[in-house]
Amino acid sequence: LCAGCPLLEHAHIWRPRRRMQPVEETEPSDPQTPTLPVLQTLDIDSMKLASLVTYIMRKTHMPALTELEVDLANIGKAEGDALLSLLRSRYSSMTRLKLMGGALNLDILGFFTQLRDLEICVPLDAFTSKCLERIVKSNPHITRLVMYYAAQTRSRPKIASSLLGTVAQACDGISGIRIPLDTLDFPWVTQEKTPLAQVKRLKDLALDRLHIQPDAMTPFARYLARLCPVLETFQTIILHPGLEGILVPEALTQEEYVNSNRMENLVHEGLVDDSG
Repeated sequence: LCAGCPLLEHAHIWRPRRRMQPVEETEPSDPQTPTLPVLQTLDIDSMKLASLVTYIMRKTHMPALTELEVDLANIGKAEGDALLSLLRSRYSSMTRLKLMGGALNLDILGFFTQLRDLEICVPLDAFTSKCLERIVKSNPHITRLVMYYAAQTRSRPKIASSLLGTVAQACDGISGIRIPLDTLDFPWVTQEKTPLAQVKRLKDLALDRLHIQPDAMTPFARYLARLCPVLETFQTIILHPGLEGILVPEALTQEEYVNSNRMENLVHEGLVDDSG
């Protein structure tokens, strides 16, 4: 590709038909670093190619690369962290990043400053409020933030509801958010929380999974309606505290199913009341 397609701008490497042979770490006969000078987008969407991802990123010079989408489900934490460190050192001006799977140290993403679209699927323990706060504060122009986890458990997310207020203050242009959230960091029933700022362009919000006590749903919905005044779509999957550590069943409990729908209705009703 480097030799024959110097004007290549977008590359999408899909699932291989045959089993990939392990990438051999041999020195090329040509000592010059292979270069794709105008490549802007690289998409490698098969976890069978995880080792190829790290090989390409280490061995190829791509000075114009701004968008990367890779599946890292089959690589270890050390290799994943090495890849993120490499991205940080060579491609800190990345604007779109999608990382699927893998045990990654997400703190490294706080060193990026130009991200506009970030989508990550990693184990739940990798998400923390401190980590996400650093990411959003370092990337004030981000417009889409999507973070979810593959292993479905009832463990509480380490992302507190206060993160939404941080996003409101740091990223006034964000229009889409999907994150797991834990609302147990604030006494919603006994105190009223007023947003210090509004997310004035946020139109799509998904809280998946949302850990919340049933009696906190109405005050939290009022808070969301004030925080996100132009919200058009709100979706959530509620898990009530008290069943932690149990694998999520194929279907929610009846109470969780009913309350997930109720929470969505409460937010939309709050938006209507505020606009009126």
